Amino acid sequence: MEQEVKLTNRNFTEMTVEVKENSADIIALKGDIADLKAAQNEHGERISELEKQHEMSEATLRYIILEVVTETIKPVIEENRSLKEEIAELRLEKYKLAFNVLKWVGVTGGAVGVIYIMNEIIKAVVN
Repeated sequence: MEQEVKLTNRNFTEMTVEVKENSADIIALKGDIADLKAAQNEHGERISELEKQHEMSEATLRYIILEVVTETIKPVIEENRSLKEEIAELRLEKYKLAFNVLKWVGVTGGAVGVIYIMNEIIKAVVN
């Protein structure tokens, strides 16, 4: 929609002054934006650096914790292993002892049986 606008010298002067002020403000804001972008880039780099340091710290902490736990548990694991070996040896000794006892019971029972039979034979011969 086209419309004819009447503009007075006073209005024109006011608008010109306002445009110049706005132009100056725009230039100042562009400078501020450039400064803010530079600061933002610096902060971004610093944040990236801090994130890398944080990752390194976490990895280091995990490694330290793993080493401490490993060193702390190692004697317990060794003792557990030796106790398991002792238990296995004791079980083996238990079965060996049971076999030997059974063998001696058999031998003793056989000897008692032979002595009894011999005793009966001697009684039969003597009587």
